[in-house]
Amino acid sequence: LIPYQIQRDLNIPGSSSESEFDFSKKISSKLLSSASLVIISHSINDNRQKRKISSIFEKIPHKKNLSFPIIDSLYVASIDQGEVDNLPQPEPVPPKGSPSGGTKLIEDQAACPFSAVAIHRLQALPLPNLTTSPSPLFIGIMLHELMRRIWGEIKTQSKLKELSSQSMIDLIETSYELIIKEFISQRPDIYTDTFIKLEKKRLLRLIINWLEYEKSRKVDFEILSLEKKEEIQLGKLILKIRSDRIDLIKNQGIAVIDYKSSKYSNVGDWFSDRPSGVQIPLYCIESDKNPTGAVIARINFENMKFLGFSKENQIIPDVDTFKGYGEIKNWDDLLKFWKKSFLSLADEIMSGIADISPKNENDCNVCELQSLCRFQQSDYPIMLSSKKENDN
Repeated sequence: LIPYQIQRDLNIPGSSSESEFDFSKKISSKLLSSASLVIISHSINDNRQKRKISSIFEKIPHKKNLSFPIIDSLYVASIDQGEVDNLPQPEPVPPKGSPSGGTKLIEDQAACPFSAVAIHRLQALPLPNLTTSPSPLFIGIMLHELMRRIWGEIKTQSKLKELSSQSMIDLIETSYELIIKEFISQRPDIYTDTFIKLEKKRLLRLIINWLEYEKSRKVDFEILSLEKKEEIQLGKLILKIRSDRIDLIKNQGIAVIDYKSSKYSNVGDWFSDRPSGVQIPLYCIESDKNPTGAVIARINFENMKFLGFSKENQIIPDVDTFKGYGEIKNWDDLLKFWKKSFLSLADEIMSGIADISPKNENDCNVCELQSLCRFQQSDYPIMLSSKKENDN
């Protein structure tokens, strides 16, 4: 959150490639002087991409075929293929009850059934990343909390329009002071007095801009619910979900709204039978109020807008009427398509389907379950001993 130019001027660690390179050289120098003999190795290729030695070590003599008796014998054993045995897919193990996870469970099952089982049933979670700044998750939670408190006070567009500039500032600042204590208790190392003031200034400007944008909506609206928790049933699966906000739009019905703080936030892959960004569609199909809009509120300085789809034209700024997609001809067809897709995914979950079949193989490059599923190694057969095992 500190401007990059200031970070560069003060040479803050991680602020530039130059500072990182200098830091790497210092660490490498210490390592090279730590013993009378230091051997450096590097990979020749990685996923079919050729790799070169770091420029830090270019002047060190390059030797081939160094002898390491113990390691060499292990290497020979590892490449002795012996017989090849292709293992079958694991048998499904249905859960005893509905796994926890809410909308994330459905989204993970759509992305890769194995990851859904590993994360939500086996609790195979990565260690948290230690950072010196708030994570995107932290930033998103704070934004949600602020919007909940602010709209809990305002409630309607007409009251929003009546607010003076100073009243709006006072409301935002009061809301911020109420929620910041919880964040300080979780990360006192980050939320110092200086940072709290900077974050307050940033959020004040951001939310004022957003509320001014909401003032411009042409159709009057009021808030029906904020952060409403519900329990829904998809076949045998029971899910706990939460909607950020539900608007009642004058003479138009209701719109389901989800807040996003990233400038890259989008509606997701809503037209796939294995969709992503499922929070809004899930709430739409289970709402008994027959929603007429599925909307993301992208609250970001660089790309601030509503986006999504609606049954009627321009009930919310920048949200277009849904005019069909492939065999999905209209809004009602879209709701039916979502329900059919989610019922199918719910059936997979309750049947214990855990196939390693990612929807997008590129996601595997950043997946933190690689050591568990070994998907990247699936092109290679599993090696057994060269001596055939006795089945008896």
